[in-house]
Amino acid sequence: MIIDTHIHIFGSRDWWPEWTWQAINQLQAPRFGKTVEEMARYREESFDPTGEITVANMDRAGVDKAVVCVADLGLGVSGEDTKVSIEEINRLTHDIVKRYPERLYFSVGVDPRRRNAVEIVETGIKEMGAKTLKLYPGACWYPSDRIAYPLYERCVDAGIPVNFHTGPVFGPMKSKFTHPIHIDEVAADFPDLTIYCTHYGHGSFMEMVAIARTRPNIIGDMAAWIGWFHCGESVHYYQVWRFITNMLGRGRVLFASDQTGLKYKAGESDEYVSLVNAVRQIPEEAKAVGVSFTEEEMESFFSGNARKWLKLA
Repeated sequence: MIIDTHIHIFGSRDWWPEWTWQAINQLQAPRFGKTVEEMARYREESFDPTGEITVANMDRAGVDKAVVCVADLGLGVSGEDTKVSIEEINRLTHDIVKRYPERLYFSVGVDPRRRNAVEIVETGIKEMGAKTLKLYPGACWYPSDRIAYPLYERCVDAGIPVNFHTGPVFGPMKSKFTHPIHIDEVAADFPDLTIYCTHYGHGSFMEMVAIARTRPNIIGDMAAWIGWFHCGESVHYYQVWRFITNMLGRGRVLFASDQTGLKYKAGESDEYVSLVNAVRQIPEEAKAVGVSFTEEEMESFFSGNARKWLKLA
C-alpha cells in the first residue's frame, strides 16, 4: 500500500491570493518545460473542484490513499486575502474528500493569526475528521509565536499531528520563518504533540535532522525533492533518504509528494508517476553507491508510518 501524506487540491483560482499563482507558476514553469504563461494556462486547466483529476493521478501512479492539506496563505505577505474565505475553502476541500472516502483524508488548514483560528481547527477536527492540522509559517509568522500555541494545545487534546512547511519558500514569502530551528522550541514545549515537518527542512535538512534526533516527537517527509531528479542528481535523493533513516530510524520518515493535482496530458511527462516509481524501485546507480532499503523500511516509508502517526485506518 502507498499512502501520500501531503497533497493539495485547488477548486478554483480564488482559493489562493493572486500573488501565489504568479509565484508558483514562475517557480514550476522551467520544471515542466513551459513558459510562465503556458504554466498558468496548464494550472487553470487543472483546477479540481470534484477531486476527479487528483484521484486519476493517484490511479496512474499506484497511490492508494492521500491526505489533502489546506494551506492558508491569505494573511501576512501582501495584505491580499483569498476571495473565498478560509472557512469555505476548508469546507469545500472536505466535500471533495467525502466524495472519495476510501481514497482521501482531510487536513484542516488555517493561519493562527486569524481571529477564529481555534474555532476553525475545532470544526476541522470534530465535524470534518481532520487527520492533521496544516500550518504554513512562510506567510510570515514563527512556529514558536505564542499566538499559535492554542492550536497546538487543541491538537494534543485531539491526538493529531501539526504539519509544518519547513525549508525555503517561494517569494514573496520569507524562508527565515520556516527554518527548522523554530520548530525546536515547539517540540520542547509540546513533547506530546506530533510535529510533522514537510520537506524535512529541504535545503536545511541537516539542521532539521539534528534537531529531530533530540526530539522524538518530530517526524517528516521528503515531499517536493523531485527537483533533484530533473537536474540529474537523483542519486543524492536516495542518499539523503538513507541518511535520514539511518539517523532517525525507519519509523520517522513518511512518503509524500506535495503534488497540486496538475492534470496529466498525453505525450507530456507524468511527474507524479515518475516520483512514485523512482522511490518505489531504487535504481542501480543508487545501489552502486551503497544505498538500499530493507523490505521493512520500505513498508514503513510508504504506509506503516502514516498509519501509526496519523492514525489512519
